[in-house]
Order: sequence, then C-alpha cells, then structure tokens
Amino acid sequence: SCGLLNRQERWLRDVLEASPAAMIVADPAGRVVAFNARARELFGYTATEFPAVAIDALVPARVRVAEARRRAAWLAAGAAPTEPRDVHAVRKDGS
Repeated sequence: SCGLLNRQERWLRDVLEASPAAMIVADPAGRVVAFNARARELFGYTATEFPAVAIDALVPARVRVAEARRRAAWLAAGAAPTEPRDVHAVRKDGS
C-alpha cells in the first residue's frame, strides 16, 4: 500500500540521515537520489544541489572509467557488493 511505502521510505531516510558516515545513493543511471547531512558536509553540496549531481562527478577522473565498469557489473549481477571498501571521491570544489 502507498501508506506502507511512505513509512518505509521515511524510515530509510531517517536511517540514512542518522548515519555518522557520508552516504550517497544513486539510481542505475548514476543520478544521486539520496544523501545524508554528512555527505553534504563532506562534499560541499547543498541539499538542493546534490540531486542534480551525477555520481560520476564525485569520482576522480583517473578512476572514473574503472568505477563505471564496476557499477555496470554490479547492475548486471543484480546487487552491489556488501563488503566495505575505501572509495576515493571529489568534492564540489575539486579537492
């Protein structure tokens, strides 16, 4: 039902926002669809700017192609890996 979906979406957003780690969620097309306050602080985007950012804009140019291939493989497999890994990223100011 629509009410259940709305409650689940609110719960997921609350969990995301409560995380002390920067968290960004992108859709299969690579568009940012969810993010938390720590991600906004770390990357320097406002809440209104972040949804317009493509996930590739957060990936350093030197590893952008490899990361795009990795995401494509995850999509083809139907799931992202569950093990944590360090990810290099680029802030809004380019640093």
